[in-house]
Amino acid sequence: MVNESRGLVLRIERSSIHDGPGLRVVLFLKGCPLSCKWCSTPESQNRLIEKDYGEILTVDQAVEEICKDEIFFFHSGGGVTVSGGECLLQADFVAGVLEECRRRGIHTAIETSLFAP
Repeated sequence: MVNESRGLVLRIERSSIHDGPGLRVVLFLKGCPLSCKWCSTPESQNRLIEKDYGEILTVDQAVEEICKDEIFFFHSGGGVTVSGGECLLQADFVAGVLEECRRRGIHTAIETSLFAP
């Protein structure tokens, strides 16, 4: 599948056990309308690429990275969790990533404050 939607990704974290069932890849996105003092990922709040924080990926590039851990998902019941920042600020990109992961049989989840249009 070729999906050219682009997203601003903070980082991709592998082997997470706290963001859903099984072993997971967490796709952290940049940009959040909130400025919570207790934010666990304050480097994700700014919507700009900063030194060492952020890169633009297409849906296909993000899914390619996620699929590198595919074997662990199927043996642990894991998958991918899209987090942030606020992932719903990049709804088209997130929908594309989740659609393609689900098409491939990868469990999906999001972490959101729901503070987005």
